[in-house]
Amino acid sequence: RQQVHLYPSTAARPQHLSNLIWAAAKLRACAAMPRPPVWWMQAVERQLQRQAPLLSPQELANVVYAYGLMWSRPEHPRTLPLLLSWALQHARWGQLTPQGAANIVWGAARMHIA
Repeated sequence: RQQVHLYPSTAARPQHLSNLIWAAAKLRACAAMPRPPVWWMQAVERQLQRQAPLLSPQELANVVYAYGLMWSRPEHPRTLPLLLSWALQHARWGQLTPQGAANIVWGAARMHIA
């Protein structure tokens, strides 16, 4: 089985991953596009799992919100618990804005409905 790499020469930056997932979600929501292919989501999530500790509170909120906007859970079963554990850490450290916290709660709620 061949693996897809998003950035063959360098690792994706946390902001790039956040922007990719958010853009895919907006395309699906606004343009009635289908959900990105499973292979694409898996490639993004592999990078996301590596980069999760480096996501800023805003980037983390955007990622969780984007998954909620797509009405779908991450492909890999470890991705959602990882994202939510980092969200909880940011909340404990007082780094989440009220909007960031609301986006995380909203996105998590929509993922569990899916």
